[in-house]
Amino acid sequence: MKNLFTLLVNLIIFTPLVFSQNIGIDTTKQNLINLPDTIFINDNYAHTVNVTNYSNTPLTGNIYLMGGIDSSGTFLSVDTLGTKPVTAFGLNDTLSFTYNEIYNFTNSYKLGGNIVVVWPVADFGTTNDTLSKPVFIRAAASINKLDKSAIYIYPNPFNDKITIKPTNKNSIKHVRIFDVNGKIIFNDAYSQTINLAKERKGLYFVEILFYDNKRLHYKVIKH
Repeated sequence: MKNLFTLLVNLIIFTPLVFSQNIGIDTTKQNLINLPDTIFINDNYAHTVNVTNYSNTPLTGNIYLMGGIDSSGTFLSVDTLGTKPVTAFGLNDTLSFTYNEIYNFTNSYKLGGNIVVVWPVADFGTTNDTLSKPVFIRAAASINKLDKSAIYIYPNPFNDKITIKPTNKNSIKHVRIFDVNGKIIFNDAYSQTINLAKERKGLYFVEILFYDNKRLHYKVIKH
């Protein structure tokens, strides 16, 4: 994620205060609100956010979609989610931004409560409104009671490789494995044997995604 300190400073310095441009997020036509209240660490969601001009002043320049994580009134990060140039962007004109967000530690999310905040910024003008969504992020190890009859993962503990065998061999779509810090170390289509010889000893979490979009999470230990 990129730090936008320089961009924000330039916007503050070079934006004429007499210019009245009023842009905001069209909350009736966006999908960020569909983010579940509780998600799993490292989950990836696609969002579509629409930005609308609410003033009679047309805008020519760039519109930036900004995002941040608000924790107890303090932003943990501020990032650019998208940038689009516009010409004669007039009253009630709408611009659509689509982006993917991975909800993990690297992007400054934390386990527990987070507030996702999104807002538009223009080369000239002011922001009319923002969109915020509270979300609780849980660790994979404590998500659910696992159905031990659905998946066999062995050996556990393991040395170099693990084998993943479902009771229905065609049921698994994708596998992700991440360490205790939330870093993804394996992210690929299902294969029965996965080589983790290069990884350090310790605890890992295995996420199994099925073709019906259900997920199971397991803990494995490398010796």
